[in-house]
Amino acid sequence: MCKLYTSGFVKLDMLKEEHRMGFSCTPAHIREQIDQDRGRHEIPLYDRSTGQTHYGLDALFLILGSKWRMLKPLLRRSWFRALLYPLYQLITYNRRQIAGSRPPETGFDCAPDFHLGYRLLYLFLAIGSAILMLLGIASKVYLGGEFLLFKSIWIFALLGFGGFLGSLWGKNRWDMAGNTATALLMGTAVVWLSSLIGQEMVWIGLGLGTLLLLREWKRRLW
Repeated sequence: MCKLYTSGFVKLDMLKEEHRMGFSCTPAHIREQIDQDRGRHEIPLYDRSTGQTHYGLDALFLILGSKWRMLKPLLRRSWFRALLYPLYQLITYNRRQIAGSRPPETGFDCAPDFHLGYRLLYLFLAIGSAILMLLGIASKVYLGGEFLLFKSIWIFALLGFGGFLGSLWGKNRWDMAGNTATALLMGTAVVWLSSLIGQEMVWIGLGLGTLLLLREWKRRLW
């Protein structure tokens, strides 16, 4: 997740490529200026000109404000920060489950501590979104009289939700649950997007969604 949005900053000319560093690549004199425990939970930005280190939303707002100055008044508002803070925390505490990345074999592990509340919230949002999309697709297909396709959609649902429920019995159940929920959400989104194109495209969406679901399970869990 960190690589994804910092690469966006580079492409938008908000950040130079050489100034984007992983913890393991950061020079010692810069690492000394970073609270590494806080840096695991809030992405740090070290300002070479002032010698200050900014974290989380402060770092994000500093970068955005330097590029789009018209946003600075909004970014200074406490209510705007309070509005975005839960979303930032939700992504932060679930970023490894969203991206499907694994802990590094060597070097510094920058993953945040486990937070049950934000994990449960993420599972509720991911699974809830998948359920709503599948119900919408199934009702549309059923009303259209495509009963074989209707059954196939529920087979996909049983596969996806069965895998999610099965993950809750594993050793690292909360990490596995986050990963299986993300895979299910991704696969379901493919099916849902195909249904927006046309009912005849749902078959293709089901095939692609099932392949994506199984691929993500394999990549994330083994």
